[in-house]
Order: sequence, then structure tokens, then C-alpha cells
Amino acid sequence: MHRIAVSSRLIAEIAYDPDHKYLDVTFHDGMVRELADVPTEAVSGLLTATSPGNYYMTYIRKVFPRRDGTVASSNARTG
Repeated sequence: MHRIAVSSRLIAEIAYDPDHKYLDVTFHDGMVRELADVPTEAVSGLLTATSPGNYYMTYIRKVFPRRDGTVASSNARTG
């Protein structure tokens, strides 16, 4: 996966595998969230959003499952 730096106070960089629809989000604190079944359109929205962190929190974090099969809960802290 190719890593792309993101201009965000929350997110440092992302990596996306369009063949498997995997999105890895690396936060500034070093935490990495690995998500599955993420369509290209969602990644494009993240990269073009005025606030990528807000876009992630609103449209990605609780929508797509983690690659390990777990789902973020409404009380989950994302970093």
C-alpha cells in the first residue's frame, strides 16, 4: 500500500489498497486503525475534505469494520 500524508490535526497519513479495499489510518499519536471494505469514494472524500479528521470521524470510523472483524463502538476513542 502506498502511504499518503494527510493535512490534519488528527491524522498523520493513510494507506489504501483498492484491490482489497483496506484503509490504514495512522494518527499523530502513532495509533494505526486498519479498516476493511472501504470503497475508493470514501478514501477520495477523506483526502479532499476540508477537515480530514472530521470526515474520518463522521463517515468512516463507525461505518466500516476493522480488518480484524471488530466494529468501533460509540464510546471508542480514536486517538
